[in-house]
Amino acid sequence: MMLDFALFTSVKTGLKGGNMRRRAFTLVELLVVIAIIALLIAILLPTLKKAKESANRVKCCSNIRQIVMSMLMYSSDDKKHIYLYSDASRYYFRVTLWQDIPSGAGQFPFYVNMFFDTDNNAASGFSVFGSELLIQSGFSYQEKNGGFNEGSINGLNWTCLPAAPGTNFEFSISRAATFNSDSTAVFPTNVLNFVFQGMTPGFVPVNLAPASGVISFTNTAVVNVPSLPLGRISIQSLSGGKIAVAWDQPGTLQSRGSLTSGTWTNVAGAISPYVISALGTQSFFRLSN
Repeated sequence: MMLDFALFTSVKTGLKGGNMRRRAFTLVELLVVIAIIALLIAILLPTLKKAKESANRVKCCSNIRQIVMSMLMYSSDDKKHIYLYSDASRYYFRVTLWQDIPSGAGQFPFYVNMFFDTDNNAASGFSVFGSELLIQSGFSYQEKNGGFNEGSINGLNWTCLPAAPGTNFEFSISRAATFNSDSTAVFPTNVLNFVFQGMTPGFVPVNLAPASGVISFTNTAVVNVPSLPLGRISIQSLSGGKIAVAWDQPGTLQSRGSLTSGTWTNVAGAISPYVISALGTQSFFRLSN
């Protein structure tokens, strides 16, 4: 019996004895774990950085695409925000802006260059616009000889409202205007091509309307002249100090300053009836086949 009791006691002591406690990490083991974690971070950090840069690149490309699309939409809509009408004496414009200049600097047309190709010939006048007339901040200048400012304009009669900051403006100019240098007509043809250039208050150009090319307008005012036999030319007097040169096809209108001398040159952009100012230098016209 003593043997059995001793065996039982030994088993019981083994089950409830204090030798089975859980052992904690040693300092060395803890440092090893920390070193492993630091190594993994060092390995993964460049990869995570590249992934973040890639995500930012995708986001930037998306933003740039949206900006480009907005610019394309803006450029395609420019013409919808510039309206033009004419009668026998004036051109009338209505302009809708995306935004005006800072109110402290004024309002439209301040810091706006308006280039007008008035002879329908891009090869003459100022710059690639072929501008004969510049209106800058409401003041008008001659450009027909290729200079940016060659002098003033007579009788343009600029009118613009409202005279306060905003986004919708209307202005008009007289079709009877003449160049101060030689008193010839500023608007010698029935076609008007123009480009508007927006600037900062420091006169730095920032945009164009339209974004490329020009806006072209043909006068809507009807000039009534009698029909002519084939190949004939006629000159009719009109109101407002103007005349109309009319002819029936075929034929190209030519002009020169003297009846007996000089070279006949084709009148650029002339279509029948060709309306010009009756004031200014003497001119003679003929038809050439």
